[in-house]
Amino acid sequence: MEETTNEIWKEVTILYSFDSRCNIVARYDVRNERFKYYVSSLGRFKRNDRILHAKPDKVGTITYTLNKHRFKLHQIVLQTFHPEGIKNGYSPDHINRFNRLDNSLSNLRWADKQTQLQQEQTDFAIEKIEQNKAQAKKDYLKEQSGAYVDWQKQSNKYGANAEQQAQMGMSNTGFSESSQVSMYNTYQNRVMT
Repeated sequence: MEETTNEIWKEVTILYSFDSRCNIVARYDVRNERFKYYVSSLGRFKRNDRILHAKPDKVGTITYTLNKHRFKLHQIVLQTFHPEGIKNGYSPDHINRFNRLDNSLSNLRWADKQTQLQQEQTDFAIEKIEQNKAQAKKDYLKEQSGAYVDWQKQSNKYGANAEQQAQMGMSNTGFSESSQVSMYNTYQNRVMT
């Protein structure tokens, strides 16, 4: 039996299923003569002495079948370690919704439907804010890069503009120097915003 520091294992005996309104639908005794099921405080599952590893579904939820009844791993963990929370209106819930693979006891709680919906909305808002921050940073860096490129193009006295100025006969009139200062000031103003 491989164990991790501070990991506690408990035998799974009774599990409940819930409907979409967090009401208890059925009670199942999952014990049988052939298999003993265990779950750990770190969210690991084993049958007899063998730790099982299931692949998560599309949503990121891990599910196991115990005596022909399917249960999500986070439900098994919370119901086994905190059976006092089993009541109508409450169901197991991940505290960190961004990592549904974390089925450790420290990431689970009993929550009513209203709390779960509020948490989902908060998480959605936080995710949108993070996306907007990333986009703003990307736009800012793009503007800075564009400002520098524009300044270089306009102030390069060996570029296409220098040839035009020479043809117009304004090479030593001070126009070129004051234009470069003006262009550099424009560049600095764009960088500072």
